[in-house]
Amino acid sequence: MVQEDDIGMELVLLLRPDVLESAGGQYTCQKSFRVKGDHFFLCYEADDEIGNWLPLYSNPGFGRIAVSTQGRRGHPKWVEGVFYYDPKQIWTAKHSAVVAAANAAGDLSRAGNRNTIGEEHFPPV
Repeated sequence: MVQEDDIGMELVLLLRPDVLESAGGQYTCQKSFRVKGDHFFLCYEADDEIGNWLPLYSNPGFGRIAVSTQGRRGHPKWVEGVFYYDPKQIWTAKHSAVVAAANAAGDLSRAGNRNTIGEEHFPPV
């Protein structure tokens, strides 16, 4: 189970966006376009309390950009998967909200084997 102290740049977690939003998470797109259902999210910026997250999609779509397959570590579903992100959809949330959303989604990463991507392979935002 993820803890607030685990959250930082490079982390990828399976999150439930409805829980993230109900716990105060905000996003930059229109509500009708926001991610729905459990998805991987990439933390690309964080301080001690709040992080910025990109939801990752398993299918291409209008405006979506492929995420590098290089520099990934963690669960095979993350490491071996193909993912895309929409630079127009960025989520900002307190770490406590992220923990709640990860628990609700059943994130499988564990201490010592978290899903990550090296900063040098980050998608441009």
